[in-house]
Amino acid sequence: MALSIASTALSSLPTRELHQRFFLGNFTTCLPGRTSHVNATKGVSSVCEPLPPDRPLWFPGSSPPEWLDGSLPGDFGFDPLGLGSDPELLKWFAQAELMHGRWAMLAVAGILIPEWLESIGYIKDFSWYDAGTREYFADQTTLFVVQLALMGWVEGRRWADLINPGSVDIEPKVPHKKNPKPDVGYPGGLWFDPMMWGRGSPEPVMVLRTKEIKNGRLAMLAFVGFWFQAIYTGEGPLENLTCHIADPGHCNIFSVMLYFIVLQFTNNGRCSPSLPPPPPLLPSSTLSFLIRTKWEGVICFDGIVTGLHLTGLGLTGKIDVEALRELHSLRTISFTNNSFSGPIPDFHRIGALKSILLTGNQFSGVIPKDFFSHITSLKKVWISFNQLNGTIPESVTELSHLIELHLEHNQFTGPIPPMNIPSLKQLDLSNNMLEGKIPESLSIFSVDTFKGNEGLCGKPLDKVCSDKSTTNNINNNTKEQPQKKSNNTMLMVVVISIAGLVFIFFALCTLKQRREEEEEEHFGVLDREKMPDSVVEVHVPSSTRSRMTDTSRKGSSRKSSTHGKNGMTDLIMVNDDKGAFGLPDLMKAAAEVLGNGGLGSAYKAVMANGLSVVVKRLREMNRLQRDGFDAEMRRFGRLSHQNILTPLAYHFRREEKLLVSEYIPKGSLLYVLHGDRGTCHAELNWPIRLKIIQGIARGMGFLHTEFASYDLPHGNLKSSNVLLGEDYEPLLSDYAFQPLINTPNAVQAMFAYKSPEYIQYQQVSPKSDVYCLGIIILEILTGKFPSQYLSNGKGGTDVVQWVLSSMYERREEELIDPELLSYTNSRDQIFQLLRIGAACTEGNPEQRLDMREAIRRIEEVQI
Repeated sequence: MALSIASTALSSLPTRELHQRFFLGNFTTCLPGRTSHVNATKGVSSVCEPLPPDRPLWFPGSSPPEWLDGSLPGDFGFDPLGLGSDPELLKWFAQAELMHGRWAMLAVAGILIPEWLESIGYIKDFSWYDAGTREYFADQTTLFVVQLALMGWVEGRRWADLINPGSVDIEPKVPHKKNPKPDVGYPGGLWFDPMMWGRGSPEPVMVLRTKEIKNGRLAMLAFVGFWFQAIYTGEGPLENLTCHIADPGHCNIFSVMLYFIVLQFTNNGRCSPSLPPPPPLLPSSTLSFLIRTKWEGVICFDGIVTGLHLTGLGLTGKIDVEALRELHSLRTISFTNNSFSGPIPDFHRIGALKSILLTGNQFSGVIPKDFFSHITSLKKVWISFNQLNGTIPESVTELSHLIELHLEHNQFTGPIPPMNIPSLKQLDLSNNMLEGKIPESLSIFSVDTFKGNEGLCGKPLDKVCSDKSTTNNINNNTKEQPQKKSNNTMLMVVVISIAGLVFIFFALCTLKQRREEEEEEHFGVLDREKMPDSVVEVHVPSSTRSRMTDTSRKGSSRKSSTHGKNGMTDLIMVNDDKGAFGLPDLMKAAAEVLGNGGLGSAYKAVMANGLSVVVKRLREMNRLQRDGFDAEMRRFGRLSHQNILTPLAYHFRREEKLLVSEYIPKGSLLYVLHGDRGTCHAELNWPIRLKIIQGIARGMGFLHTEFASYDLPHGNLKSSNVLLGEDYEPLLSDYAFQPLINTPNAVQAMFAYKSPEYIQYQQVSPKSDVYCLGIIILEILTGKFPSQYLSNGKGGTDVVQWVLSSMYERREEELIDPELLSYTNSRDQIFQLLRIGAACTEGNPEQRLDMREAIRRIEEVQI
């Protein structure tokens, strides 16, 4: 949107006409109170003279204010508020506009260039709007202090030069940066020209200054547009421009403004009886949860808004709590499985809430101590699977009506508050960093409630508390005061040592970049031969190999990771059914390239002990930090089902991850069905195909039970992710990855995002998995490769449309793979299963079978 505005604003007045009409041999400086005549032949690019009254104006035919005589660059007579009527203030405003314009041009370049480089594959995972949440060589506070000090130093010098012109010393070693006498505001005054583009002729002087201020103004507008886009579409300007070009009727600023107009359907929280349908191609993070003529996710009762359930929409940005406070009857807030980050919103300012559900986001920081004191009506609190730290607020003990409290998979530390809440029925504090004795009032809960907290002791855990653990609970709060003083002292040291730190940070940046390049080089896959069965060798830095310990070979705890100086860890075992092995064992194994997928590459490795494994290099799983990723992998490792392929181990790096699982010799269903015409394909008779479909259905049923809280319990079900055991028992792989992958990457890599509901409304749900199940049923029965698997839709067969039209015309028999037609006694069962597949691929998710019903019908089919 901003780029569309920018493209129209770029049309400017002809500079050649300005040259001919308004430039003379001698000029008078435009800065108030200071005059200087400059000879054009000497090429000093620092002054200009007033322009005639008929100069181009911002609005043709208007009269410019008397204080705007055209002597300032970019002066088109626009000052409706009269801010420049005071000559002294005009000087400051001119400086301020110029500085903001220059910063805006730098910012816009810093947004557009990296996004373009990402589009051509030069860099990866770029998103300027969440750059502040990423990890750098220093913490955010230190970076802020460094930036504040440097900018303060520069701005202080310019301010001093404006107050007392000529008082700021000019660096003698850089002659072309000497401050021209008629200029003020060094460094970077109005006539700042480090490239000396205005030298040699007077004509370029005013042209350069006019171009600079016009581009600066345009950049300021563009940056506001970029910021607006990032909040409401979650995409960069080039992505939004592409969307606008593809569908200018819907992807434009007016469609977003329509969203805001529709959002005003409440008057003190009252629902409007009818709402217009949504623009069909709005990106997911614009909250395009409108479906047909109603708001999906806005819960109303008797015309009053009582709840917001906006789950799994990939939403980012800042939640406007002030706007929510206008909904006086709001009782439930659910933003689960989105991409919100930063501190937890001030929901405690909405006093009547009964449920806060924020699971599966990226909220971080400390929850204020009095957060729950103002919302004592809460009954459900779900803020699990985030990155919150600090202690659990004591105010949680004031929630006398609390029924469910889920804080698992965060980074909470310290003791557990003594929650004596009789109404509390569900509690999960697992996988944090809590310590101390478990309060007796909570000993009634199971061991799983507290697992993953090595510092906890007492019932129901088997770990007996020592006197030291009990004392830590009492003294924990007293430790905070010295820590705060220490932080203040450190901050002062940083400020005092600011000059030295700047050079250190630059050195660290360079060193870090080189180290990452070295790691990438060593960790890369070196193709020995470009042959189908080529052997490749996988390398990691030797320092990592040498730090393998016996403890890490066991892989039974988080402490088994050995962190090297290069930021890498050893292999973490999550399932030792095939024995224990370490990263050095894996690195010594020759690896065979199996293929590339949407999430990365896969290799077969045969280790010295004869164990064959598949190593997947996953490059797009950057949504969770190390602890969250570890928790998910360990959860996968605990899965046990005959139709689920359980991972054996993983390796974590920020840039990419390795996932190790058992090698299945027969390969994938995709290969056996479409790529192999040998013995395995010949064995795909009707009983075997029915067995495969029923096994897939059972595996999906298990995943939908185990990951019931996920929008996509599998998310990537397709024939390439179904492996076939020796007896053709299917094994599902690449499941439950949605919480690990940022939404833009998930859209590209996960098949569930090809479902009709996501294509039309940018929504996914468990029924999206049902759609994927239907595709694979039709694929197995027809023997056709589905075009739905291809990103461009070119090639293969549109099995959904083909089956739909053939069934409508009662030509079902031509749909069936000819190799199955010989089973004349089973034709009714084959057609029955075909109709189930068609019902699973129903375009309207409301009319589509749910997973439980689909499994029930599939199980009813007999040979």
